[in-house]
Parts: sequence; C-alpha cells; structure tokens
Amino acid sequence: MIQIPHRNKVTRLGVVLSDSHRLSESVRRLSENALRIIRDDFCAVEFNPDAYTRNTRRLREYTRFAQGVGVILFLPRVDSSFVVPQETPLMFFGLGAMPRPHRHLFEYHKFLFPQNSILLSCTSDIKIFRELFPRFREMAYLLPWPVDTELFAPVPARARLKARKALGVGTSQHLILYAGRVCPEKNIHTLLKVFKGVTQRLRNVRLLIAGLDSNARYDDFTNNIKDYSRYLKGLIGRYGLRGKVRIMPSVKKKGLPALYSAADVFVNCTLCPDENFGYAQVEAMACGTPVVCSC
Repeated sequence: MIQIPHRNKVTRLGVVLSDSHRLSESVRRLSENALRIIRDDFCAVEFNPDAYTRNTRRLREYTRFAQGVGVILFLPRVDSSFVVPQETPLMFFGLGAMPRPHRHLFEYHKFLFPQNSILLSCTSDIKIFRELFPRFREMAYLLPWPVDTELFAPVPARARLKARKALGVGTSQHLILYAGRVCPEKNIHTLLKVFKGVTQRLRNVRLLIAGLDSNARYDDFTNNIKDYSRYLKGLIGRYGLRGKVRIMPSVKKKGLPALYSAADVFVNCTLCPDENFGYAQVEAMACGTPVVCSC
C-alpha cells in the first residue's frame, strides 16, 4: 500500500489500482485521468493487487487496506475476484455494462450493497440500472469521465496550419478524422461508404483513419473478416478512394491534440452498445473540433 498525503485530510480515500495492460485505451485513459485527479486533491492510500502473486496474501492485504480507509474507489479492472464485501463504502465504475446486463452485470452482483455507489457516465445508464435494481436505485451516481483539458485544448491558428501541413493537407482541403480502435464494431466500413458519397459532392476532401487494428472484438460483430485493416483497404480501392483516404496505424496520446486540431470534423460511427462515453469524441470537442457521431 502507498499513502499519498495531501491538504484534504477529512477522509482517507482508498484507491484500488487497475492493471493498465489489460484495459482498452479509453478505459485505461479513464484510470489515468481519475488517478491524477485523486493524487492532486485527496489524501489517498493506493492498493495494487498485482503486487501480490498469491491470492491468499492479496485478500489479506486488501482486507487490511479496506479497514484503514474511509471509502474505496475501485478503478476499472478485469479481475475483481479478490474483492469481498466490506463495511467500508465502495465506489466503482459501471463502464458500459448497462446496455447489455446479461453479459456484464454478474460482475457487479458482489457490490450490490446500500453503502456502495456505482458511477455511471450517462443518464440513460442510470435509468437502466434503477429499473434493473429498484432496491438499489440510490446507489447510482452520474459521473462523466474526466478529460485532460490542458492537453486537449484549442490551438493557435499557426499551430493548426502546421499540423495540417505535416499531414499533407492543404489550406483549401477539408479533413475528416476518425481516431480509435480499428475493428468491425467501430463501423469504419460504413464511414468509408458515407465518405464515398461525400467525395461526389466535395472534391478537396480527405479522410484520415488513425488507430491500430484491434483484436478485442465483440461477439455481436463476429464475422469472417480476419484482417479488418486489409478489408478496409480493399473497400478503399473498390470505392475509388485511393489518394483520398489515409490510414495512420499508430498515434501516441501526445500526438492526438494535433490530429484533432488539424481536422475540420471528427467522425465516429461506432455500433458498439458498450460505448456510452467516447473519449475521442469529447477530446475532439475539447480541441474545438466539431463532432459527428452515432448515438
């Protein structure tokens, strides 16, 4: 356990850390942003489950940790098997579980106690939770995910022109941007079909697809496409979009603000029901870029 002192000593906040290597990019970003805020504003005690290889010791240390704090914030994790009901109130993120409760909610049954709180990022999720669990309706709280507005912020006109030039986009051209995982549930194949129609009306328009091919695919979207990036490249050729679409397979977090700022519009056509709070969309808006997205 690591204790982080701070001026706010009213309540000792316990934080169960997440394993960032086992999370999606957006959930990992949620964990990083939340942890940064916690370390700045609270007297926090951190518990890292991955520091213990033996389950018995992990459980013993977690019990000791829970008894020494006033409330526990459980950052998103894949494995929560070591968590047992405690008298200490527990807060945890609901992520995108509500639209598909048959698949996800069994993970939260152990947390359904009146003293606990589930943090949901949109009002529709709160409504679903309260209909499914009317006895625990007071557990649900609205907490939109935090965004680093120091990193993601509008840039001066000169910096924007520099970012567009680095991408090979001229001042007379229009740039449409998608940034995120490249996989079927993101519906990028439909974006290409829509973009084909756009090019028939606008000549000087370009589409940039920024992101890595993802193996984390959902059963709802399984198909015979083994290589989605290759499939998209085939569509680009079939639709006559060569020279108008660029696929950028790797973009670091620090490079995203320049991409968002360079674009004239950000587009996300995701069909995944789990995605109730798109980090890329909010980050693009924080950079002053208009967003078109599915809902």
